[in-house]
Amino acid sequence: MRTSRGAFAAAFLFTTFALHADTLLLKSGDSIEGFYQQEEAGIVTFVKLNGEKITVASEEVENIDFAQSGVPACIQLKNDAQPKCDLILASLSADGIVVAEGKAKRSVKRIPLADVKLYQLRKIADHQKLAGLLPEDKRVVLTLANRVTLTGKVTLDGESIKITDASGASQTIAEAQITAADVNFATQQFRWFNPRNFIIGYPQYKSGRKIPGAAMMGGFGLLWLGFGVEYMAAVSDNKKAHGDPTVLLLNNQSYLKSFNRHQANQRNFAVGAMLLYAFHWFDLYRHRDENVVMNLELTAPPRSALALASSREDRRPANLSLVFSMRY
Repeated sequence: MRTSRGAFAAAFLFTTFALHADTLLLKSGDSIEGFYQQEEAGIVTFVKLNGEKITVASEEVENIDFAQSGVPACIQLKNDAQPKCDLILASLSADGIVVAEGKAKRSVKRIPLADVKLYQLRKIADHQKLAGLLPEDKRVVLTLANRVTLTGKVTLDGESIKITDASGASQTIAEAQITAADVNFATQQFRWFNPRNFIIGYPQYKSGRKIPGAAMMGGFGLLWLGFGVEYMAAVSDNKKAHGDPTVLLLNNQSYLKSFNRHQANQRNFAVGAMLLYAFHWFDLYRHRDENVVMNLELTAPPRSALALASSREDRRPANLSLVFSMRY
């Protein structure tokens, strides 16, 4: 019975290692699966799946594919002034996040969630999944393939992600539609007296609600433009009335009627502008969680140190998200 259990364990470990193994491709055409250890003084140290350690001269190596599950990420800790990019976020749990870093992303460590301020994920391959890397109790900004951004808290819904904003409205998004995610662990209180909040529509626009923000800014500008036009028309009528003798001699009331009409229009435009400005503040409060600006705003994925082995798709481990490739 012990032998059977031992054989089963060995088979299980071998399967696990095979799925997560690195691949060493030599210029001779031979390929070896195992684990990259180091490269020093022109010598690459590699451990085969059976545990045998081998050394190969760098000039004999054509390529090394590093298999590591996860998604490219930029992560900023609460004690760090700047985010650290070129990381791989491998998993998320109540205990923390697991990231891979260092040369060939072979250094793996766990970071407690209490130490994380925010992080940003970027897909660089269609088979990568973000759903399992998004917390369900934090503010998340999802970027879709059509460049639309959605802000709120997420819950997993089968193969899709359900996101609910501060007003309670929710949308269900397919995983394939999501290209990026920004997760904010830092709690920031909404500040009524933030200078940017006094600019109508601007906070909405900057938080990703571009259509409502642009509509408020445009509508507010048009209302005050109308007010200005009516004011100038009333001034013009007043000047004409003072220069027309029929106003005194014949009691001409035409200018007065026109003047009163323009003044009424001025009041209407002013009241409309004030009501729209009041709605701006109501909207700010209603979507206050969405208008908290994240301190990390990266627009490009951390691709510089990553290369997909797309030309050798048949050799990619079936259950891995990403393959790192080092060419010699």
